[in-house]
Amino acid sequence: MIGYKQDMIHNTFDAAQEIYVKEGIQPFKNLSRLKTSLLNNEIDGFVIPLGNDTKGYDIDMFNFLVLNGFHLSRVINLTVEIQVISQTLTPKTITKLYGTTHLITESYQHIKEHLPHVQLEVITNVNDYIDTVSNAEKTALLTTNRTDPRHLNVILNDVRDNTYNNHQRFGFITNKLEVSNYHTKTLLAIQLMNNHSNSIYDVLHEFSLRNIRVTNIFYNAKSNVKYLYLITDKNIQDNKLKDCLKLLNNKTRRTQILGSYKE
Repeated sequence: MIGYKQDMIHNTFDAAQEIYVKEGIQPFKNLSRLKTSLLNNEIDGFVIPLGNDTKGYDIDMFNFLVLNGFHLSRVINLTVEIQVISQTLTPKTITKLYGTTHLITESYQHIKEHLPHVQLEVITNVNDYIDTVSNAEKTALLTTNRTDPRHLNVILNDVRDNTYNNHQRFGFITNKLEVSNYHTKTLLAIQLMNNHSNSIYDVLHEFSLRNIRVTNIFYNAKSNVKYLYLITDKNIQDNKLKDCLKLLNNKTRRTQILGSYKE
């Protein structure tokens, strides 16, 4: 059994289905409940949003992992495009368009351009309105390519105003660090000796000396959790990375492996 954080914005359930069967996926309303269930071994892990191609990774989620002793065991990338479905094949005949607040906001300019005279009606659940649109002429529904349109037609495709948001990233979180030979990424959490830029340089210098590529760097000086987060493209069992981590243990307050995964 695994859990996922349920909300109206992210496609977390779809991400969870990439790694687990539908019947074994349980929704949770907040991170606190997910945290408790994982600590009590009620679930094997849970899926949460990590960011997208616009904002990158969400550093608050990394902070959450550090503070609770959790680990990132897998990264799931989804392409989520917004589309308009209807029983008709002609967009010009549409007079009413149903959609959640999030989907309407994300595609508002495209809607005004391609359906300028349409009346917008806000709904809370897309699946509840597929039958409504099926039985009503001149109506349409904003949905995504992750939703089964059933017998309805896709009349407008990829209408999100900012297409960078089509690419969403999720993480599978576990209690224990899982290591495998096929993993290609290592996520590190480093507590610096101080908050000066020289300390960050000293850390990065050790990776550079060993030709270890650091693909992502995250640090928020304003955060209460003063950690430098690094993602490398080395497996955790790589000898160069092992050597680097041994040295960093002496140059930092703390260096810990926060995740090992394939992406």
